[in-house]
Amino acid sequence: MALQDDIVAALQADATLAGLLPGGIYDAVEISRTSPETAGAFDENGEILPCCLVKVETQTTIAPYERGSREYLALYLYQRFGYDTIRDAADRIFDLLNRKKISANVWEIRYASSTPDTRDDALDCSLVLSRYEVIRHR
Repeated sequence: MALQDDIVAALQADATLAGLLPGGIYDAVEISRTSPETAGAFDENGEILPCCLVKVETQTTIAPYERGSREYLALYLYQRFGYDTIRDAADRIFDLLNRKKISANVWEIRYASSTPDTRDDALDCSLVLSRYEVIRHR
């Protein structure tokens, strides 16, 4: 998925965001203690570090343009306790993505919504979810 890869690369290239998310930025299926893909998201005790998972959720056609699409990008931000670091990371991601053109044929990326201050029960950690709408030509 070129869009997802390009978004992850753009986020990973930002030193400020990298400093906020020492556990990394991933385009994996999930953040998991058992996945070698996301092993860096955990410390030596198996506790989650502040990190981000990027996923493209859905893609729809924009009428009347046959080749236009609207895609939704979800960014899952995790931290063991509290929300201070991942809120700051969500703010930085907003600065990096909102109203930008990242990846081939992207017209614009726009902030869509957030689900702040929730919990991920499987990882037993804090979670902030941010969504962006990507308008592009397929």
